[in-house]
Formats: sequence, structure tokens, C-alpha cells
Amino acid sequence: MKASELLGHYQEGVRQFGGQHIVGSLAGENLEGAVFNQCSFLVDFKGANLKGVQFLKGNIKSCDFTDADLTNAKFEYMTIEKATFRGAKSNDVYFRENTINGEYVSQEEFDTRHRYL
Repeated sequence: MKASELLGHYQEGVRQFGGQHIVGSLAGENLEGAVFNQCSFLVDFKGANLKGVQFLKGNIKSCDFTDADLTNAKFEYMTIEKATFRGAKSNDVYFRENTINGEYVSQEEFDTRHRYL
């Protein structure tokens, strides 16, 4: 699914997305409260509003979360490769059972390391 299609569905009120491969730019867009279950991403999220977004049982590859608002976001059972989180607002991010670049990363490690990823 192209990022522009996802954004169109979101703007129509859809908040639950499952089994999608999402590609493109969502830089600066609002996706607050969306739930992505078993989705894979190759997306530019720079400056996006991702408050309360749930990323569950999927893949994040080469995504840029620079300056995105991840307040209360949830990452659970995700495989993350080559993602950038510099400058992201990460208040109360729930980060459990995820790997980054093939390595298990705990909540504590994410809280201290994400600024450098």
C-alpha cells in the first residue's frame, strides 16, 4: 500500500491496519491513534504525529522517525532495521520484545539509546 493510500484511509476514519506493506512518505502527517498489526514499513515518518500509534508484530525497515512525536506509542514484537529515531519525542513509549538490527533491545535500552539510532 502506498503511504498516500494509507493516509486517505486514515482521513476517512480508519484506524486499524493489518497485513499491509506500506511504502512512501508520511512526513509531517497525523496518524495519531492508528494501530498497525503485522504490517511492514519502508516509510519516512519525519515530523509525523504518531501519538498513541501501535506497531505490533511487524517490520520496520529503513524508516526515519526524526522529530516524530511518539508520545505513548507502542512497539511490540517488531523487527526494526536501519531506523532513525533522532530528535523523536518519546515520552512514555512502550517498547517490548523488539529487535533492532538483529539485536534484542529492552525498554531501558531503547529509552537510553534511541536518541542515537
